[in-house]
Amino acid sequence: MLELLKNYFVVIPLLLLIITILLMTKLIKQKKECKETTGTIVDFYKNTSELRLGDNEHVAISPIIKYFVNNKEYQIIGNYYSTSMKKGDSVKIIYNLNSPNKGKVKKGIELGIIILSIFTILSFVTMIIIKLI
Repeated sequence: MLELLKNYFVVIPLLLLIITILLMTKLIKQKKECKETTGTIVDFYKNTSELRLGDNEHVAISPIIKYFVNNKEYQIIGNYYSTSMKKGDSVKIIYNLNSPNKGKVKKGIELGIIILSIFTILSFVTMIIIKLI
């Protein structure tokens, strides 16, 4: 049983390390190719799909966000919605330097990498401790 546990704690840290490296690579690429700006919620898009949950119709709500790059206006439909969002709210946008119309709502990938890195380090420490037992 202890051998199985030792093998388990070799695979998990390596898997976490690979995921961390992939996310860091994506973040570095994003920092080179993209720039951040602030957009404003101008409206909300309601998408009624064919999906029904019981007797209720499923409605997806997304913010419509306006932002400017070099004095040119662009709009995107955000990929999430919170009931606290309202028209006029500011939202951080990341857009591609070569194609400013390809913007998206900035996500907390940096925080995700930090949390994943902590779990990776803790997994390696746990692996070392188990190997010493």
